[in-house]
Amino acid sequence: MTAVARTRSAPDYVLLNGVDEPPPPVARTFRTGPLSVVLDGVDLRYVRLGDVEVVRRLYAAVRDRDWNTIFGTPSEIEFDDRGDSFDVRFSVRHVSHDIDFTWKGTIAGDTDGRISYAFAGTGQRASSTTSSASVSCTLSARR
Repeated sequence: MTAVARTRSAPDYVLLNGVDEPPPPVARTFRTGPLSVVLDGVDLRYVRLGDVEVVRRLYAAVRDRDWNTIFGTPSEIEFDDRGDSFDVRFSVRHVSHDIDFTWKGTIAGDTDGRISYAFAGTGQRASSTTSSASVSCTLSARR
């Protein structure tokens, strides 16, 4: 059996995300009880309990019918950092040739180390394949 070398005609980032380059990040670090988290744009990243990373990334992806990622443009971002807890609210709009999807999200971290990320959105075009979506996720640090 011989190995066949795979060649790719596009850079890995294009293959994985459907665009040439990522949007510019806006990163902030928050504490939530015993956890530290980084908010990178509207992606929750590097959730740590002390020096141990427990979650690498939590995010919402909007994809077209060919599974290309349609990056969103965040707006109306509001932060409330209380030192040992936080709340973030924002809106995101994803637009491509066949998708126009807008969603509102909230991320909250409480003093016990519980993090919730919730969002709900709607398609803005009658031809959009996704007309609405709603998702909620909760992470909890246990001692």
